[in-house]
Amino acid sequence: MEQGKVLNEELKHNIKEKVRENVKVSVKPSTPEELEKLLDKMTPEQVAALKQKLEEMEQVKAAAGQDGECLRILQQCGQHNPMHNKS
Repeated sequence: MEQGKVLNEELKHNIKEKVRENVKVSVKPSTPEELEKLLDKMTPEQVAALKQKLEEMEQVKAAAGQDGECLRILQQCGQHNPMHNKS
């Protein structure tokens, strides 16, 4: 009987662990207060992952802005004209 209880506890632990690893919950806060509550509940690992994602997003935005600026300059110089390469 005792062995059954131990196995049951192990099973519960394993299920919780698998759910934590594999289930992603998407929550969309509708107010800044709701967002703050969600952030307060995050683990340090989740906060670190969020920071990394935000940094990546900023880099993409910065690169897109630079690329857009380069494209605009090239277009003004007449060097980036898709029709220019056609015979």
